[in-house]
Amino acid sequence: MIRKLMVVLVSGVICLLGVTSAVAAKYNEAPMLRAKVAAGELPPVEERLPEEPLVIPVVEEIGEYGGTIHVQSLSPGNWETGGWQIINFEGMLRVAADGKTILPNLAEDWKLSED
Repeated sequence: MIRKLMVVLVSGVICLLGVTSAVAAKYNEAPMLRAKVAAGELPPVEERLPEEPLVIPVVEEIGEYGGTIHVQSLSPGNWETGGWQIINFEGMLRVAADGKTILPNLAEDWKLSED
């Protein structure tokens, strides 16, 4: 009897911790947008995200907001745009850090047809 009670109590605590951590999850917001949210010009970050945002795990370290990006391209087709089309394209799928695994990006799932 005591064993069954312990199983029920431990299960309840685990469920409660799972719900609490899901509710407590917060998203980082760019500092330059925080002022716009405070002024009412922009909704909070939680309201701007999709229902299922793509969250990519940190590989080495979290980056810093702001700064300057330097783009170089030796292709004449990229001279007008400075190579921006190379880095601002979001594909339907993406490749994992291992360089082999295909992961969802814009597409949530996919299937291959025989034709």
